[in-house]
Amino acid sequence: MDEIVQQALARWPNVPAIAGWLKLTARGEWLLTGDVPAGVRITHPNMRRFIDRNYAGDEHGRWFFQNGPQKVYVALEYTPWVYAVHPVPGGGFCLLPHTRLAPCPDAVMLDEGGQFLFQTPLGVGVIRDTDMESLTTWL
Repeated sequence: MDEIVQQALARWPNVPAIAGWLKLTARGEWLLTGDVPAGVRITHPNMRRFIDRNYAGDEHGRWFFQNGPQKVYVALEYTPWVYAVHPVPGGGFCLLPHTRLAPCPDAVMLDEGGQFLFQTPLGVGVIRDTDMESLTTWL
């Protein structure tokens, strides 16, 4: 979590949380879903990085973006993590989640719809549908 966010939390500890404004799609895109036209994609690189750095889950399995002192609960289209396949020199691949952290998979699962799910230290996540061909080619 950003230092500036931690400072805001310390200064204003009782700001109520909100929900219904932010969604994480199964492609790892952040969408605004509140009082704006439905499904406005957040594309500004600095805003995405800020959300990514301050995205976390709580002890109740709820996922949120800590926006300064305010917790913004995230609607999940599928899983809390969305992984992209990135080739590496030598023929292998690595998985990077939508937040661009670098986890190593602990387990691979296949859901009833044929989508690959990866368990990592971050949590369970789906592979972006646009990366399925790369993943199956590598496998």
